[in-house]
Amino acid sequence: MHYFDVSVTPAMLFSLSCLPMTQSHLAALDILQRKMMRRIVGWRSLPGEDWRDTMLRMNHRLQTAQVQYYCEPWSIRFARNQWRYVKHLIHGPISLWARTLCKYNWNPHFDPTSNHEPFRAPGHPRTRWDDHIHDFCRAQWPHYGVRHWFDILVDVYMNDFEDEFVVFMCGERS
Repeated sequence: MHYFDVSVTPAMLFSLSCLPMTQSHLAALDILQRKMMRRIVGWRSLPGEDWRDTMLRMNHRLQTAQVQYYCEPWSIRFARNQWRYVKHLIHGPISLWARTLCKYNWNPHFDPTSNHEPFRAPGHPRTRWDDHIHDFCRAQWPHYGVRHWFDILVDVYMNDFEDEFVVFMCGERS
């Protein structure tokens, strides 16, 4: 389980913090992680065993393995990574292009000389990568009004709010 957590988890979550993730995507991440961990602890059906009994036995083996080495759910790890990425954007070097894009809320689709109206391609989620951050800031500091999350979080000691953001984003999964 330790090898899984130090090798597969970082590879799986690499750069996901800047992708638009919906709640169903986060749930699918957790489902995939549990499937992979069940494969690690061993998936064997005994002769004549009912499917329900096999699942209960495998889940018990997985819980026992989790007691020996706890692997944080990927949805929670994603939320932590996203908060830390935002912290890096805010407190990182001024020359970061991603910082400039976030600070000024750059819209790559807006071109005043174009004849085409901007639109979101079919099948893509109607969310931006920073919507969770924006919603958290609006809920946490309503007195700031419609200010951009970048302007709000510059004045905040961000280490104090990482756990609150994880609870806000993941809810009961945490």
